[in-house]
Amino acid sequence: MCATDVHGELFAAVQRQVARRESAVTFEEVKDRSRVAASARDAYAAVDADGCSIIAQVQYNQHGVRTTQQRIHRAALAAMELEMQGAHMLACSGALFGREVASTEMDAARGAVHIPVLSLDTIVDPYQVHEARCYGADALVLRADLLEQPRLEALLDRAETLGMSAFVQIGDAEEATRALRAGASVLAVVPPLRQAGDIDHFALGQLVAGLPSKIRVVMMADVLTPRDLFNVAAAGADAILADVEASIPSLATAGRHPACASRR
Repeated sequence: MCATDVHGELFAAVQRQVARRESAVTFEEVKDRSRVAASARDAYAAVDADGCSIIAQVQYNQHGVRTTQQRIHRAALAAMELEMQGAHMLACSGALFGREVASTEMDAARGAVHIPVLSLDTIVDPYQVHEARCYGADALVLRADLLEQPRLEALLDRAETLGMSAFVQIGDAEEATRALRAGASVLAVVPPLRQAGDIDHFALGQLVAGLPSKIRVVMMADVLTPRDLFNVAAAGADAILADVEASIPSLATAGRHPACASRR
């Protein structure tokens, strides 16, 4: 199956899920809720900090967790721990345990910390943008490879109108150009690979080198070690998405180290 077919199937699957949720909660209701939600936190500032910023994925041990209240409690505790360990931002996905549960967890995680929260969900519809704001997302990811230019621009504008940041995910120079044309200020880069899991840092550096200085670059590869962080920072990353197995304190220390390269 070619990439175009895969993307088309993913787009259609997400739209079907959105239609089911919209049949239960109308678009107008979601819009009304999103507009009275607490103000979004500044996600751009979080990835514009000195050195290389750390985006930590909220995960927790599900052993013994049986009720929604227990999940909320565990998510809040996990979020607080990540913030104390030095994370500049948290990342959550509504697809982890089913949207209703995971979205409640996102809200709980955000309520427990003072740093922004990034939704990692695949966004294709305006309904989802308002939905993400309702559940506490301060930023979201828009995939340039999945969205035609008018839709990309419309979703980015809608997110920013609600006070959120839109991280436009790109994988090559053409998608980077489209993201900039849409008005993106943060690019979420899926790095080029020499082979599975082996980032081509030279190609990554070439991709980032031509970007305007005000554009922030978030590396969407799961960065595991301080050495990984130094390498992608040297190639132009302003922030990294930490691997779920990574030591956040170690990455945070590396990101602040004077030897850590910075585009700023």
